[in-house]
This record gives sequence, structure tokens and C-alpha cells, in this order.
Amino acid sequence: MTAATAPPTSSKPYILYTSKLCPYAQRAELAFHETTEADNVERVEVDILRPRDPWYLEKVNPVGKVPALELTGTAGGEKAVIPESLVIANFVAEAIPSSGLLSADPVQRARVRYVIERAAQILQPHYPSALIKRDEESVSGLFNALEELDKLLNTVSSSGPFVFGDKLNLADIAIAPFVARILITSDPKLGIIDSAVFSPSVPERFSTELPRLKAFLEAVKARPSWTKTFDEDYVASVSKERFTSWHNKK
Repeated sequence: MTAATAPPTSSKPYILYTSKLCPYAQRAELAFHETTEADNVERVEVDILRPRDPWYLEKVNPVGKVPALELTGTAGGEKAVIPESLVIANFVAEAIPSSGLLSADPVQRARVRYVIERAAQILQPHYPSALIKRDEESVSGLFNALEELDKLLNTVSSSGPFVFGDKLNLADIAIAPFVARILITSDPKLGIIDSAVFSPSVPERFSTELPRLKAFLEAVKARPSWTKTFDEDYVASVSKERFTSWHNKK
């Protein structure tokens, strides 16, 4: 993976602008690593903790967000830039149907998209806001959101281990990066949230009270695609630095 100070070029058909810290970017990474095309992707690391370079805003994404996927047009293919994690993941699933990430059944595809949307509605009001507020009410709300997500997964498939049963699909790719980061950053050992604020801690209660969600995350983390796209030590270290710096400036 490279970091770019100017617009990169590549002989590969895809350039993925990504960030190891970002759960949205990991969605795109996971999607590619669940296909046979992962080696055909040039990965460009974007430092999301500082302002984007002008070339990125001009050539890649004027909003400045990651991930963004550039189709380079090699071998006569179309040139284009595709922003947004779920748009990219859906593109990968549709362009490489052998991945099995997207069902051929339109009803099942609609179910998957609903669960992705519902999971976002459950988690986004609480993460990362609980890491900013760091009080009992906000951290309790974060755990309650995980409880609600556990119930949602049980409703979709009580046996699991993946969201829709024994096969991984887009719903797993969309949800797992957020759950993993919630558990890392809410652990009092990291030092963002004090143990006195919420005890037992979010990770401790997750392990003992949310068996369906725990089984789901363990199943996704056991995939080779996860190992290749998630650096737990990096996420923990940079997250701690990020939120500690933010709190010290208050």
C-alpha cells in the first residue's frame, strides 16, 4: 500500500483510496478481498486525520471522503471514479458475481440492503459520539445499540454465524468494521473511556450478554479477508491518539 502526495498512476485496473483507520474504507477492502480481484487493486493510503490534498479533491472526490475507487481504464475498460463505501461494495459484488456477496434474488438483495440500513440507524447515533462525550448516558446508549443490533441479527438468522446464515454477504462486510472498532475504542484499557463510567465495560458485556453478535463478529474475523484488511494495533493506537488529542483541546 502506498501513500500519495500527487495523483497516482497504475497499470492495475483499480486504484482504491483507503484508510486503515476508517470502517467505511474497510468495507471496500473486504469486498475486494472476498473476490479473485484483490491483487488487481492498487491501494493508496489517505491520511484522514488531516485536510485532503488539492489533487484528491479535484481528481478523486470533491467531498474529500474515503473510500473512493478509481477505474483506471486499463485494457480498454471504462475510466470512472466511484465514491462511497456501500456503492463500491455493491459495484464489486455486481462486477464480480462469483464472489457470492450479492444474491441473484432481488427480494434477498432488498433484505440485505434493509439490514445494512437498519444497522446504520442503530449504531450511528452512538458511535463515535460516545467516545466524545464519555459519560454514563452516552456509553450506556452505545451498549444498548449493540443490544438492539444483536436482536436484529437474531431476527434475521438465529443460527448465524453470519448475518443471513452460513454464508457471508454484503451485510457482514457493511456491519463488522463498525462493531470491531466499537469494541476496541470502548475498552477502558485503551484509555478513551474510564472504567468508572460504565462497568462492566462494553467489551465485557458484549462477550457475556450478546452471543449472536459475538458469534457474527468472530465468524467475520476468521475470514482471510479480515486478516488482510484490519490492523487492530494501528486502529487502537491512532484512535487513542485522536480522541486524547481532541479531549485535551477542550
